[in-house]
Amino acid sequence: MTGQSYTIVDESRSAKVFEQFSDKIEEQNPEAALGWITTQYEELVATCTADSQGQ
Repeated sequence: MTGQSYTIVDESRSAKVFEQFSDKIEEQNPEAALGWITTQYEELVATCTADSQGQ
């Protein structure tokens, strides 16, 4: 399924909002956005790892 295109998803409101958001990031400071995304991901993974170790 990876790499396939689905019209209903491609034309969804969420896809359009995400595209606009992505364009704004590219226009401003993509390095800062990447850093923020990386930090959010690392915090999420750390939380999941901590939760799984506690069980």
